[in-house]
Amino acid sequence: MAEETLVIKEPLTSEMIELGAQLVQKLDEMQVPIPVAMWLFDSEINAWHLILGSPQLATIGPLGVYGQIRRALETLGVSRETLSLQMIRALAMNHWLVKKLSATVPTGPGLFRIRFTKDIMAGHIVDDALIYRSAA
Repeated sequence: MAEETLVIKEPLTSEMIELGAQLVQKLDEMQVPIPVAMWLFDSEINAWHLILGSPQLATIGPLGVYGQIRRALETLGVSRETLSLQMIRALAMNHWLVKKLSATVPTGPGLFRIRFTKDIMAGHIVDDALIYRSAA
């Protein structure tokens, strides 16, 4: 008889959803362009990542963008245990995920909460995602 393995998926909590939205709003206020923002579940490591697509990666580089994100988190008073930089992935606008998300689920420039589950995007399985914005 074959053994079955039960995998418990890490939940996307309401606190994570709210903090992600607050961070995107704060970056908007700071005039940091974030045309793409979403929580994406990585089933390989059973963890959620906040994906932020920004054209500034091409101009000020990753250190500059992560510095702006860090300042926004500090301004919001978010603890590192609640939402750390390790949970955030800043992606360039030419990254396949940013490009395909913008084509698949275009939202415009507002802030939304669209659940996207069990789908395929550019040949990659998307187990679960919560999209705030896809306006690239």
